[in-house]
Amino acid sequence: MKGRAHSSVCRQSRSNDPRTGFTLIELLVVMAIIAVLAALLLPAVQSAREAARRSQCLNNIRQIGLAAQNYLGSNRSYPSGWICSTPGCGPVAPSQSTYFTNSGSGKFKLPDHSIASMDPMNWVVGPDWSWQQLLLPQMDAGTTALDFKMPKGGGQNGPAFNMKISSYLCPSANVQSAGIGYCTYRGSPGSKPISASGSGPPYYSNDGIFYMNSDVSDRYIKDGTTTTILFGESQFGFWGDSLSCCARVPYPGNPPGQSTPEIQTRPQIDWMSAAQNASGTFVEITQAQQNAPSAQFVVFGFGSAHTEVVNFCMCDGSARPISKSVSPTVLSGLATRDSGERISDDF
Repeated sequence: MKGRAHSSVCRQSRSNDPRTGFTLIELLVVMAIIAVLAALLLPAVQSAREAARRSQCLNNIRQIGLAAQNYLGSNRSYPSGWICSTPGCGPVAPSQSTYFTNSGSGKFKLPDHSIASMDPMNWVVGPDWSWQQLLLPQMDAGTTALDFKMPKGGGQNGPAFNMKISSYLCPSANVQSAGIGYCTYRGSPGSKPISASGSGPPYYSNDGIFYMNSDVSDRYIKDGTTTTILFGESQFGFWGDSLSCCARVPYPGNPPGQSTPEIQTRPQIDWMSAAQNASGTFVEITQAQQNAPSAQFVVFGFGSAHTEVVNFCMCDGSARPISKSVSPTVLSGLATRDSGERISDDF
């Protein structure tokens, strides 16, 4: 009898238990909390990913810088910015005649923090040889098997330019779909402008390391190898293209005897422009200009897809980030090899 009573009580207790589970309101509250936490964590995750990409970019620069030092040790000079060996090339830019036109697409930051998108980008590849190609043996990329005695589009050279060289591309770069390998690092030809015509634009520089037919050795770097830029990031380019070889730092003032307002006004970092070959002038691209009509190529300065910094390699082989808000005078001084600017090492 006692056992039956106990069983009856247990059954009665179970039948009186309220149902367990979540109400709809509780589920909505939990989902809202999860959404808030995800919104808070997403920027941190993206920031961590960008930090990893920026670190990889610095590693790329160190590898290229080491290759440049090995080239210097073997040849007693850095490679030429580009070698002028074809009719029509000159000191302003490598020859604009081409063996083929390629297309790619990309999104590029502008100095006002807006984004310029070019899709597709028609790009004319210059026929001259530049430092990125001359440095391939030191980059352990000898399998590209370039034949410098033949035109770029001839023999084995054409297919070789399709090769992707990971160390030549910043992982943060927003570029894709080109038929040849990208390169987002450009050499520094200097800063102080010299008019190719002797009277006006376009301008070039030869007080840096890489310029037309240059053969600069470390003994010519009088400003110090730790405070002289060898090369740095740019937002677009191809390693097989001589038009992608270099990026000049604009001079922050008028050189003696010259009036160069466009040199003073254009931004130091993240600048790009469409090159209008007919007039020889540069027209700055704005956010509204989605493509570069009638332009054979686009001129890029130093810049990066990173938020606040651009990574550079100095002539001592060190890699370091430089703030995008760096003083124009300081950056111009870093781009020259023997101008005597007093620059501390905490720039």
